Amino acid sequence: MQHDPSPSETHGHAPSRHRQALLTFVGLVAPVYFIPPALASVLPLGRFAIVVASLALIVPLMSYVIMPALQWLFGPTRRKPLSPGESRRSSERRRPSPRARERRALTECHPGAPVR
Repeated sequence: MQHDPSPSETHGHAPSRHRQALLTFVGLVAPVYFIPPALASVLPLGRFAIVVASLALIVPLMSYVIMPALQWLFGPTRRKPLSPGESRRSSERRRPSPRARERRALTECHPGAPVR
């Protein structure tokens, strides 16, 4: 199984999540507004079937047409690259282990003391 690299792995940076969410919202407005009523007027199906058929059209449109067009249109606004091993989430930051904190406290109090 081949690993597909993420944008951060290939370019050293990833698009902002806020920007992606905004582009997704903008991209979804027109298809969600126009496609279901258009299908309902053409196909004599129930409401659930119209929703499923609409999703079957909207999802590929978003993935292969609308989002690439919006990303191209609004250009490569990117966040600052991360250094290797660095994370954007504060919850993922490595915290020193209790033993490491103890060692640091000992070396700060007794600079010449041997550390085990």
